[in-house]
Amino acid sequence: MSIEDGPRALSFQPKLFANASQKKAVSISELFKQLKKLSKELNGLEQETVDTQSLDAVTRQLLAPSLLRHKEAGVVAYVSCCIADILRLYAPEAPYSDDEIKEIFNVFIDQLQLLGDADNQFFALREYLLSSLATVRTPALVAMQPDAEETISRFFTELFGVVSPGQPHNIQMQILDVLQQLVEEPKTVPQDVVDVILVQFTKRRQQDNPAAYQLASDLATNTADVLQKYIYQYFNDVIVSAAQQRAGGTLDDLRAAHRLILELNRAAPGTLLNVVPQLEEELSVEDVEIRELATSVLGEMFGEKGFTLAKRYEATWKAWKGRRADASAQVRVQWIERAAALYQHQPQLARELNAHVTEKLNDVDERVRVAACQALGQLEMGAATQGALGDDVIAALGERCKDRRPGVRAEAIVALATMYSQVADELEQSVAARRKWGGIPSTIFELRYVNDVDIDSKVESIMTGAILNFAKMRDDRTRCRRLLLVFDSLTAKAQNGFFSYMQRQRDIIRLTDSFLELCERDASEVAAEQQQRALAAKISQCFPDRAKLESGLLQLAGLRDSEVCQGLRQTMDAHSDMRLVRRCQKSALKRLSSLAPNLLDPTAPLWKCVGLTTINRGLVPPLIENASARGQAQFRTAADALLAYVAKVFPEMLELSKDELFAVDELQASEPGAVEERLALMVRFAKSVPGAVPRSTELENRLAALVRTGTAVQAKRAAFVVTQMAGAEALCGALCGDLAGSLNGDQFTAAALAALSRFAQHAPAAYATYADRVGQFVVQTVLRGAETDNAGGDADWVERAALGDAGVACVYAVKLLARWLAGAERAGVTREAAQLVVGALRQLVRNGGALQARGGAGRSALAQHLELAAAAGLLRVAGR
Repeated sequence: MSIEDGPRALSFQPKLFANASQKKAVSISELFKQLKKLSKELNGLEQETVDTQSLDAVTRQLLAPSLLRHKEAGVVAYVSCCIADILRLYAPEAPYSDDEIKEIFNVFIDQLQLLGDADNQFFALREYLLSSLATVRTPALVAMQPDAEETISRFFTELFGVVSPGQPHNIQMQILDVLQQLVEEPKTVPQDVVDVILVQFTKRRQQDNPAAYQLASDLATNTADVLQKYIYQYFNDVIVSAAQQRAGGTLDDLRAAHRLILELNRAAPGTLLNVVPQLEEELSVEDVEIRELATSVLGEMFGEKGFTLAKRYEATWKAWKGRRADASAQVRVQWIERAAALYQHQPQLARELNAHVTEKLNDVDERVRVAACQALGQLEMGAATQGALGDDVIAALGERCKDRRPGVRAEAIVALATMYSQVADELEQSVAARRKWGGIPSTIFELRYVNDVDIDSKVESIMTGAILNFAKMRDDRTRCRRLLLVFDSLTAKAQNGFFSYMQRQRDIIRLTDSFLELCERDASEVAAEQQQRALAAKISQCFPDRAKLESGLLQLAGLRDSEVCQGLRQTMDAHSDMRLVRRCQKSALKRLSSLAPNLLDPTAPLWKCVGLTTINRGLVPPLIENASARGQAQFRTAADALLAYVAKVFPEMLELSKDELFAVDELQASEPGAVEERLALMVRFAKSVPGAVPRSTELENRLAALVRTGTAVQAKRAAFVVTQMAGAEALCGALCGDLAGSLNGDQFTAAALAALSRFAQHAPAAYATYADRVGQFVVQTVLRGAETDNAGGDADWVERAALGDAGVACVYAVKLLARWLAGAERAGVTREAAQLVVGALRQLVRNGGALQARGGAGRSALAQHLELAAAAGLLRVAGR
């Protein structure tokens, strides 16, 4: 029906009462029938076309107490819906008095508080009522009432109580609409309403009813311009009250209020427009606890809203930054904790703080320095965080690793290592990342020079964890690559520090092995018990809490449990691979836990130290591969250095991989340097594990070829390896003969003399046949021939390689004489030969590198090298 057709009247006039007094309703069944029909027709009427005069009778009837307070819930639900429709049709005016409006809305609230029961048969009626209130904006009628505070407060209490996570979204949105009207329409918002809204932001309420928290967040955001002054007044009252009660009291209420500020900042920051300046004022009050609280809260707020908040409140941001210099260490601790968190949450803002954070890392108070290290160590190193952290901060954190206070040192080491563990995977791909973070391992391993057991123990605990991060890697190749990446980044000083930690581990392993042997002896041996005590004391000296570890070791010995002892021994056995080390360690500790759980903590530093999880036999094959010619050139030097140290400290590991180490293919590489490096590794192995050099025809032939035709370095190293082969005496003799035969007239090479010097020292029996002839040749031809090259004034010292082949040959000639005399059996050396050699060496020393005195003439570079070699040779002979 259109407007042109005229007003539409209510056609149905219900019979709701049994008599004219309206005190008694008709029967329930008839009442439901009448109300249902009435509700349906009212629902179909439109505000623009309805004849409101036709509604007058029903409008008054529905207010009868016998209906509004009917004992049947369904009757009240239908009546409420009918009245809601009447209010819709009469809008914007209402056909009721103020008292009647108040009564009606209390009935509405009674119905709405039942919305939590979605299974109720009248749920649809209550949902319709809510929808009508939200759509028609009927709650505005309550807001205009002179004493509406109680009704409005009841709306908030009941609706926040009825909302729940499982409710349909449309119901939650309609509740939000109703409450928003009740905030926006009244001239003033009741304090009870503000309290109800704010309580939803407490942590407990968030956990109990997250839907109510979300409703409060949305409501506060949508009505922020209205709520600002009330929230400001709320916090102002709390602050004033706290100040009045401060004498001898606590700040519990104030702390609760500040926690509430944080929650509002997360959910509805627009409500805090006037509260932030209040917090700024708290930064400068005399009360330390209040300054501390304000510093913490503002720091968190900047961390959540960051750049936007700092720019909006520039004065507050500046004042907050100034708290870094607060007279109280407690305030400075709060400041650095929040400032460091900005690197992760607001990296753009944190860039302004690098100099200030560096300043706090150098704070005079230990607590502040500890807090700074801890806070930085807790950062998640995303790309933005990495970009925000300044190089000066990282450098200052590195300096704290050497702090005079052990607590600061420990936290700084852990923080640096934790940072490195998070960025390590990026170092291979990013030059910028290597430049910024690659120096961290050097900083940590250089701490070995401090020579402090606290630092050593801490570094050992994080070495395989945060730095190498082996636990997250499944195979030895991956672990090896990480080890090479770390080692390759180390400075020379840090590499020595790393090796020193390996040597320390080896030393403690030896002591522990001796201790375990005593543990397995007969308990009645008094000497064994005394030795146990001595060894326990010696081991404990290597760790921070000496008394605790020493007592734990002695109690461990008292258990005399073979399973625990065997497990500990296997974790430090060079023959155990990574998997076996971890399995044995886990099994032994589980056994120890069942026998004496009180010993787990005291002995933990020893278990961590001796477990071979940094350098392990499983890493040797991939290290050998990386050191070979087919390995990456980037890591070849690092792999060679590591293998060299393994050969020195844990030669047993190399012995298990000697087939790969002595692979002939590696001696046939086209690059001379690669062959020299592999030969150097073979030499180290031969020295570390005597008699273990493998022998094969192919290997002998290749080594012999290198002795005859290789470079000086290749020839001398190959010669040494041959001398260490069991049963290779004949090959040594043949090679000596070939090399001696090549010394003819002016024809001689540095390679031949270098190789002969090794045979002279390490295979004197094979060399003896040619000793006199070679000795005469060296003195009469090589060294006397070098006299002409020694003319001229004093020259600057140069490396041996710069002397040229002839000069290098002269140096090896001097070494050959000394090595032969030092290595030969006394019975095999004639008096004349000994006099020839010693005389020549003495002359070289006396005459500054020449066999004959040259008056005041200066010394050439070659003469300097010859003098040095001769002096070293005399010492070698004298020490024989």
